[in-house]
Amino acid sequence: MANYLTLHPTIKIRILFLSILLIFPFQLLFVYLFGEPYPALMMPAFAGTEGAKADGSFESTQTDIIIHFNDGLTEHVAPQTLLAEIPDSHHGAIMRMMFRPTDERQAPPDDVWGASELERFIKTQIIPGYVIKQQRGVFETEAHPDTKQWLSQRIHELYPHRTPDAIEFIYYTNTLQYSRNDLRQNDQDSSSFRIKFT
Repeated sequence: MANYLTLHPTIKIRILFLSILLIFPFQLLFVYLFGEPYPALMMPAFAGTEGAKADGSFESTQTDIIIHFNDGLTEHVAPQTLLAEIPDSHHGAIMRMMFRPTDERQAPPDDVWGASELERFIKTQIIPGYVIKQQRGVFETEAHPDTKQWLSQRIHELYPHRTPDAIEFIYYTNTLQYSRNDLRQNDQDSSSFRIKFT
């Protein structure tokens, strides 16, 4: 049998193409069971512009972060400031997963690590980060101790001479409606997530 490195380039391309065709059905099954992986062989769904409504309005979720200090005073900080040490591309995912509003959290299912042996193997040995992400972002009603510690350290970096008592993430829906040279904006509080340090 010939060594792959010594094969003619046309044969190498055919082998590569055939291997992608063989792997693709497994990725489709993975997407169906667990969601879209990254990186992937196929492009993500891109189901449309998030927030755009049929009536021409645009809806987005905004976050107001309030730090409560033990002296009774508060400071407002932007998510970009709090997460400045982290690449911008991760800010949205971190806000959605780590600081999700309390009313969007739920009790974990009994079979969170899988109902069958195969599912347990996949979730514990191949993609344990998926379940941990679900536990921290969806199932836990309190912030994880590591998250609290990081937040406390970050607040001390931003406000070195103050001691935080709590941090509150307030989410509100921002709706922009445009019609005939008229632009209207409506902000509506929707939910929050509070983390106590003391």
